[in-house]
Amino acid sequence: MKSLMLIVSLVFSLSSFAEMTKEEAMKKMQEAAKPGPEQKMLADTAGKWTYTSKMWESPDAKPEETTGKSTFKMILGGRILQQDVNGKAMGQPFQGLGFTAYDNLKKEWNTTWMDSMGTSIMHGKGTYDASTKTMTDTGSFTCPMEEDMTAEYRSEWKMMDKNNMTFTMYGKGMGKQTGEFKMMEMVYKRAK
Repeated sequence: MKSLMLIVSLVFSLSSFAEMTKEEAMKKMQEAAKPGPEQKMLADTAGKWTYTSKMWESPDAKPEETTGKSTFKMILGGRILQQDVNGKAMGQPFQGLGFTAYDNLKKEWNTTWMDSMGTSIMHGKGTYDASTKTMTDTGSFTCPMEEDMTAEYRSEWKMMDKNNMTFTMYGKGMGKQTGEFKMMEMVYKRAK
C-alpha cells in the first residue's frame, strides 16, 4: 500500500512540474536559491579568525588547551558558509573543514564537519535564536569508543559581535559517559 501511495504521489508531483512552463520552473528554482537574511548573517562571519580551544575527554578531565587559525568564507554565490581550521589537537597537527547552510525551503539549518582526526562526516540540524545570536544544532558522529560506533552531540555557536564568537560542543554516550558533558569550547577573535 505504501508503495502505491508513493507512486501516486510521484506521478502527481511530476505532472504538476510538467504543467509548469520552463520559465515558471526556472523562476521557482531561482526564488528558492536566492540568498536572504540567514545567508547574510553567515556572510557577516567571513574573514580570518584566531581561536583558543579547550577539549575535555571526560567531565572530570583536565582540558587540553590549544590555539589555531580559521578562515570563514561564503561559497556558491553567497549561499553556503565554509570554515577551514588549522591548529593542533591531542598533540598532533589538526585540519578541519565545515559547512553551514540555511535551507530556504525547509526553513532549517544544516551543518557538516570533517577533520583530520577521522574519516567520517558529522551531520547536524539546528535552529537560530536571534535574541541570543546563537545557533544550536544536534547530530551524531562516528565514535570508536561506542559499540555501534555512533555518539550524539549538541553544539552552540554564539556570534556575540563582528569580532567575537564562541563555539561549544557537548557530547553524549561516549565510552563510559552516560550523560551529556562539555567536550570542546572554542573562543574566536577576528584576526587583525
